[in-house]
Amino acid sequence: LCDRRQRHQDRHPSMWVFLNLGQFLMCLGLTIRCLINTHFSFFLIGTFICSIGFCFTTSAANKFPNIWFLEKEIFAAKSLILFVLFASDTVGFYISTVFITKSSTKHEVQMFFVIQSAILIAFHILNAIFFKDLP
Repeated sequence: LCDRRQRHQDRHPSMWVFLNLGQFLMCLGLTIRCLINTHFSFFLIGTFICSIGFCFTTSAANKFPNIWFLEKEIFAAKSLILFVLFASDTVGFYISTVFITKSSTKHEVQMFFVIQSAILIAFHILNAIFFKDLP
C-alpha cells in the first residue's frame, strides 16, 4: 500500500498542491471574514476566497480514494467523501442560524466567526502537520 501511495504521489503531485492551496485559501478567507465589524465587504470577500479554496479541496478529495482504497471500493469512497464535504457545508450553514439571531449584537456575530474560524483553521493546521507527505 505504501509503494502504491508513493507511486501515485510521484505521478500526481497536483493533488497535494490542490489540497494545500485549498487549505491556505480557506484559512485566509476565514481570517478575512472575522473583520465583519469593520465592513461587511470583508465578509463577502472572505467568503469568496473560502469558496475558491473549497473548490480546490473538493478536487483533491475526489482523488484520495484512488490511493487509500481498493479498486472495487473507490466509487463508494468517492461518493461518501463528496457527500460528507457538502453535508458538512450544509450543517455549518444551519448551525449559524442557531447561534446568530435577529437580536444578536455585532460583537456576538464577530465572536461566532472568530470561534468558527479558529476551529477550522486548527483542523487545517493539524492536517498540514500530520499529513504533509500523504493525504
